[in-house]
Amino acid sequence: MSRLQQALPLAGTGAALGLVFFGMEEVLHLVLGEPHLQALQILQLLPFYVVLPALAGFILGVIGFKGVAGNLWLFAMMATLFLLGPAISTLGLLGAVPALIGPPTLVVATLYVTRNKSDGFRWAVVPAGLVWLLFATVLNVSATPGPFSAKGALVNVGLVVMAAALIASLGKALGDRSPRLGVMAVLLAILVWPVRLIVKSPTSRNLPAAQGAELPAVLVVVVDGLRADQVAFLNGKAESNSPNLDALAKRSFSYTAQAGAPAGLPAMASLLTGLYPSTHKTKPGGKLTADHRSIVEYASDQGYVTGAVISQEAYGPGSGLEQGFGYYEVFTGMGHQPALLATLDLFHIPLLSNRHYAGAERITDRALEFLNSRKGQGWFLMVEYADLLGPSEQSYQADLLLVDGQIERLVTAVPKDTWIFVVGSHGISFGEHLPGQESERELTQGLWQESLAVPLIVYRPRNNQPASVLRTVQTADLVPTLLDLMEADLRIGVDGEELFEIFHRPSTQTEPPAVSELSDGTQKALRSGEWKVLWQQDTASLQLYNLVLDPGEQQDMAAEFPERAAAMAQDLPGVDWPAPPEGWDAPEPEEPEEPEEPEEPKPKKKGRGK
Repeated sequence: MSRLQQALPLAGTGAALGLVFFGMEEVLHLVLGEPHLQALQILQLLPFYVVLPALAGFILGVIGFKGVAGNLWLFAMMATLFLLGPAISTLGLLGAVPALIGPPTLVVATLYVTRNKSDGFRWAVVPAGLVWLLFATVLNVSATPGPFSAKGALVNVGLVVMAAALIASLGKALGDRSPRLGVMAVLLAILVWPVRLIVKSPTSRNLPAAQGAELPAVLVVVVDGLRADQVAFLNGKAESNSPNLDALAKRSFSYTAQAGAPAGLPAMASLLTGLYPSTHKTKPGGKLTADHRSIVEYASDQGYVTGAVISQEAYGPGSGLEQGFGYYEVFTGMGHQPALLATLDLFHIPLLSNRHYAGAERITDRALEFLNSRKGQGWFLMVEYADLLGPSEQSYQADLLLVDGQIERLVTAVPKDTWIFVVGSHGISFGEHLPGQESERELTQGLWQESLAVPLIVYRPRNNQPASVLRTVQTADLVPTLLDLMEADLRIGVDGEELFEIFHRPSTQTEPPAVSELSDGTQKALRSGEWKVLWQQDTASLQLYNLVLDPGEQQDMAAEFPERAAAMAQDLPGVDWPAPPEGWDAPEPEEPEEPEEPEEPKPKKKGRGK
């Protein structure tokens, strides 16, 4: 038999084993109560679960492996394939060592220990090892705090004991027989997949009881990537992809607010705590610590029933944003994360790129479940959408229209006495200041207005006097505003200021500036009225922009107005900058003159001929 002929059966065995592993993984997630993958997601993943193990088997066959030894080495390659991604994501590059060395070492040890035994024991290692790999991967990812936790370690020990018992029992049952592993795998797949496809995904959620305090109901809608210059009620354009937000703004108080950070977790932390990033010190991929009090904790103390429906995996349990919430559910773009995806991510295979957040329609459906379980007042619900973090400006416009429609569904469903807050957690760049990096714009970037200026809408249900407010505000101002609304006492100081207009109160102080920062402290920005100053740590310099005359921030005016830049820098947190001389009076920049249109030449009069 040629090498090619003996490679084909081993390739078929690999394909069948991959199909079994995928099906058993799905059934195990079902037992754990995780939602199913959607049909389209399964179809995108299935070729990788089938083709990659088949390719591994084919390569082994061509090299010369066959029989029980070939199947054992096929299992080793499959184990490496499934474990490599999760191991590196957990341990970093150090995790590649056990993933690459562990399975081959186990196979060599098995072949050595069973060298004088019947092939039955060797054959038993393959299904036992496959079961151990499946349960170890899925249980440690889904059902335990992690493989290095006490619970995770106990699970692993139990799985090893179970695999050893399975090997012994199967080996004794098989004896000297030579089973066809590929045929058995196909039969097992035929049994597993109908269960996965027929049984419905669990949808019940542990919603909190309906009873709440007799305080105003509050709905906070947070849209990641929502830019102020992309909504008609702020940019003044006739064409709009946000008609429902525009209509809500007309009967509400509307602002252009400054985000605390240009992206992600730091921006959300500022919104929920009312603190600057340099105060709460939350970094991308990090955690908001419990010593920084969230507005939701105040709401819970007041007797509110609190809930959140979140679309981004980065904001899930462990991010610290969940503190204070009685109900906090994260619905990513997939019901669960299949084991093979982590390995595919290592090789930058663009598969299911939207899996890290759920679509707006699904988020709205979940939010409506919470609202339908409420009775009366006394509830606080935060709903977060991430659809605007798309790959291009064109898709942004389409996604904005989609999110706008889902927000309308939500706003229409709440009781008429509900206070409604709609805000962008941060903006998003289309590459205005990051040429060539448009695809990475959701990551931390410079403190430019496209990533900081966001819409803020506050709908007051009674005694409403809608207005478009032009003064400088920031997303951190939501916390003191909500504290007043909830009649709660501030326990820890915040950096935000109350939005006094919505309570029909006059301002009691000068207009405060708005501060934005990178979480690592290397850049800080401060906006006051039409002026914005930007501090850079690496160059120890200031930049100054007039956002009315230069909304694109293309002309640095710090050299022209150094005293103004220095005066504004005095309010930057943690920056020690020399103050300008006393009594300085910087001239205002002149409006750019419109070019005069040349006068049309007057037609010459025809003279009379002599």
